[in-house]
Amino acid sequence: MLLAVVSSNAAAAWVELGSNNDSTYYADATSIRRDGDTVKMWSLLDFRKTRMFENLPYMSLKAQGEYDCKKEQLRVFSGTRQSEKMGEGSAVSSISEPSEWSAVAPGGIGQAFWKFACEKR
Repeated sequence: MLLAVVSSNAAAAWVELGSNNDSTYYADATSIRRDGDTVKMWSLLDFRKTRMFENLPYMSLKAQGEYDCKKEQLRVFSGTRQSEKMGEGSAVSSISEPSEWSAVAPGGIGQAFWKFACEKR
């Protein structure tokens, strides 16, 4: 699983969706997979400053999100905190259990990902 996450960066075609004071966020259009009203897609948060997780530094977060285009919901399906920018370096931690579904918050990063994933359907 972790090897698949790390090696997925080599083939990723990151498209910048926006930025804020903390990070620049990207989506990988080549990773979009549809199943009815739901879409899975890889995303990347590239942080401006080093963050810490359990005393380990990381600079980016890669996640496979799942988006319900009809119900306007999203959840994190899997992901890793990466030691280097743009999803490079070693995995500091990983998430392999899907989170609960949550509503897409207007104007947030999640909405940018949801919109990109669902408009590409």
